[in-house]
Amino acid sequence: MTTLHRLIVISFVALLALPLTLGAQASFEQTLPAGYLQTQGNGGSFLPFNTTNDNRGHWQYAASQFAATGPVMINEVYLRSAGTAAVPQNFACAELEITLAEAATSFGSPAALFADNIHRGFVVRSGPYTLDTDTTSRNGVTGGWIPMRLQKSFLYDPSEGRDLIVGYRVCGVTTTLGVSISHQIVGTASRYAHSSDCNAAAFSFGPSTLVPIVKIDYTPVLEQTLPQGHLAANSNSATANPVNTNADQTWQWHYDDDEFQVQGPITITEVSIRANDASAVVNAFEFTNFEVTLAASTNDYGVAGHDPVFANNLTNPKVVRTGPWKAYATQASGGASSTWISFQLEEPYVYDPNATSIDGFVVEIRSCSLLTNWGTNLDGVSGPTGTVGGNRYGDLSSCTATSHSFSNDEFVPVIKISYVNNTVSSYPYTENFDHYGADPDTTTLPPGWRPHPSPTNPFRLYDRSHSTGTSPSDHSTNRTGLGFYLSSEDSGPVSNTDFVRTPRFDLTGLVNPIATFWVYSNSTLPPIQLDQNVLDVSLWKYSPSGNGASVFSTEVDQLGLIESGCWTKYSVDLASYSGAVVQLILLISTDSTNGFFHDIAIDDFRIGERFPSEGGQAPQAQASLDINDCWNLNGRHVDTGDDGPYYASGRAAGRFQVEVDSQAVFQPLALWVGPLNVGVATFPTVGQMDTGTPDVTGDGIPEGLFVFGSGLNTVLTPLDTFFFTDATGLMRLDLQINP
Repeated sequence: MTTLHRLIVISFVALLALPLTLGAQASFEQTLPAGYLQTQGNGGSFLPFNTTNDNRGHWQYAASQFAATGPVMINEVYLRSAGTAAVPQNFACAELEITLAEAATSFGSPAALFADNIHRGFVVRSGPYTLDTDTTSRNGVTGGWIPMRLQKSFLYDPSEGRDLIVGYRVCGVTTTLGVSISHQIVGTASRYAHSSDCNAAAFSFGPSTLVPIVKIDYTPVLEQTLPQGHLAANSNSATANPVNTNADQTWQWHYDDDEFQVQGPITITEVSIRANDASAVVNAFEFTNFEVTLAASTNDYGVAGHDPVFANNLTNPKVVRTGPWKAYATQASGGASSTWISFQLEEPYVYDPNATSIDGFVVEIRSCSLLTNWGTNLDGVSGPTGTVGGNRYGDLSSCTATSHSFSNDEFVPVIKISYVNNTVSSYPYTENFDHYGADPDTTTLPPGWRPHPSPTNPFRLYDRSHSTGTSPSDHSTNRTGLGFYLSSEDSGPVSNTDFVRTPRFDLTGLVNPIATFWVYSNSTLPPIQLDQNVLDVSLWKYSPSGNGASVFSTEVDQLGLIESGCWTKYSVDLASYSGAVVQLILLISTDSTNGFFHDIAIDDFRIGERFPSEGGQAPQAQASLDINDCWNLNGRHVDTGDDGPYYASGRAAGRFQVEVDSQAVFQPLALWVGPLNVGVATFPTVGQMDTGTPDVTGDGIPEGLFVFGSGLNTVLTPLDTFFFTDATGLMRLDLQINP
């Protein structure tokens, strides 16, 4: 009879701070001040949500607190309560306004007027606010996060050294939060506020080093100018249109596809423009309506190729922002390039400059009823015919014009695009849907993810059950904080069909690639065979360069989803596509024959090597440890998210797998393995565990206990003893053990 072994995973506090490497394709989270994701603050304040007074304030955080070292899109801002219990009341106010800005001052010595502290910034959310989100603590140590529900993202570059300001105005409170907001005394941030007037121009107290702990969700982005090559310094020309005139206007700025530095699909998350004089201050401005459409074009950018009818130049157009466009005054940059001013896009746009027949990129602008203009001209570039890489075409007196009445040959405004490369080449790649655009009931997907253009019932993001008894009550892995998942609800009289496309993945460098994800499938009515949901995983393989049309599309797996009411992990073997560029299509179909009970959800998508751990030693120095099943001490499966400790059993000389979610990045972990102990042994400073054989030496450590590192080296070194979690706080091992 084969001996059963029990494996215990013990996490240790990291003694060494390791740098966080950020990929351009994923979304991330961190706190400001840094380091408080799992730690509660040492103080609290009734501002801004636990008072009936109107109030206004600025929280200013040093750029050094950012983990990112380049430009990011800040997509959401959260606060949390000072206690670990859920907040007792649903806070509500008539107006919650949030401003994000680069600071013109130091956090230690702000200007008396709120506006004088802003170098560049704008309002990212405004309007009524009601907190109706579950704020239950997910770890019992810190309060639950409270989302501000931003309506627009904010482009911020910590490498420029300017502090980040989170400004707020709270007006017309009808219900207070019932609990203070978690704060921390630090030397890298400050707050200053007015506690009784949401329209105050100046603060009445501060600066104070007791600052709120905020969490930001952000996406690292890449940047370039169109035409390319003008990031470092202003160009050689200028125009007053459309920002330094009060006339209504319509424009198409047409850029050649050769101006793009990345050949392959990208997701454009922001477009910015700048004044033509780096020493100029741009006035606080306001447009009543400023509509921006982004589009590909099959026409050439030159005068002979561009159609006079605006619509005839647009392929796959998308309105990415509409409504008022306004911002605080933007200060002079003090450098060779003027400060960039973003369009404040509300939607991302996917563009592939190398797609067949695409010959350009168009930014269409409709400017209506400008109230206050820039007071300075817009930067542009001009040159001989065929040298600029872009032209402009417009109507100078109408924002509803259908064709242009004015054009320039080889003159075009200089724009900056902030974008995410849709082809992933850094691994492991993970997407848990908790960050970019995450908001209940939204269909906005993370950068690189594309929905079905006309689904029966589209995938939506949720952070709780949205259909009693048929949808999951929580996200799959119960990570600390608010967690979202993609869900398709079965609510129609016919079967529902929907799909999402992942980003492209360049699998070059992965020896044994695998895709894993968690699926929730509800099937409540017997017999199971009649209620089965199906998940069909197809794959598009692209040419070796990753560009151009796909070589083929094939079904790689079809999963009959018959489990009911629980999250289940699935994997798709991609080993045969190592070195290729691929894209996965997750197609779901629900069976509505027996009622509206067949919801499907997807979460925690990952692509990487099948093994080993995503940290610690190099892959060639590691084998794999595979725990086939894990349970808690109450005998319930760990997928339920119950408190540990956890254990797993498997046959000796067999294959074991383990997946650890420590909720701390690059955290060392030790694996203690030994035969099942009928008694309970005590580990000094660690606790009681029933693994190993009884302690006979009196040192409190069981005998017959093994500490695993790589699992291959015959002589263990200190490094061999430890594995590490990756940049998302996860560790997955797949080891062959021969005790």
